[in-house]
Amino acid sequence: KNLLMEYDKQGEQLDSEKGRANNLERQIDDLTRQLQVSSQQHDQLRSANEDLQARVETLQHNAKLLEAQIVETQRAKAKVDKELEAEKLLKEQKTKVVLCRDGEWAEALLSLDDAQKSTLMDMEIADYERLVKELNQKISDKDSRIEDLEQETGIQKQKQETLQEEIKSLQSTVRQDEERNAKIKQLLVKTKKELADSKQAENDHLMLQASLKGELEASQQQ
Repeated sequence: KNLLMEYDKQGEQLDSEKGRANNLERQIDDLTRQLQVSSQQHDQLRSANEDLQARVETLQHNAKLLEAQIVETQRAKAKVDKELEAEKLLKEQKTKVVLCRDGEWAEALLSLDDAQKSTLMDMEIADYERLVKELNQKISDKDSRIEDLEQETGIQKQKQETLQEEIKSLQSTVRQDEERNAKIKQLLVKTKKELADSKQAENDHLMLQASLKGELEASQQQ
């Protein structure tokens, strides 16, 4: 009777262990699927992060090129400024010579009649004004170019800042994914260990049940 009760008890424990093993196998399947999905998402996030990093590098390169153009344009403007100052200085010097009563230039002017003097002065003034106008236009063009370049540089840097924020957010998501993956892997290892233990317990129950069955059969034959 005791053998029969023990045999039945082992049968119940065996059924319980089989049920536990089935549950653990389902958990392992579920965790494996979760890990696959999470790993795919992680790979996609890493790829997206690399793309954003590449875009930031491009924007940084473009911004440097624009800044170099600004410096070059400022140099060109400074050169034109110097030309304009030189022309103004030259004009002042010419005016002083004309106004001076002494010297060859003044004597040459005295030999001309009023109409010739007026024509000569008009030509000098016209040439000066034309040159000053051209130089001022060049300066205006340079200023406009610098303004455009600075505006474009600002846009590039703003885009860069926006992408940096996206990268920061993405990297945070990547870290969270990595933590989740690590937890899933730990749980998977733990569940597989539990399944192995359950299978071992199942085998132990089977062996014990077989032994009890043998003893029962032997006692019945007696």
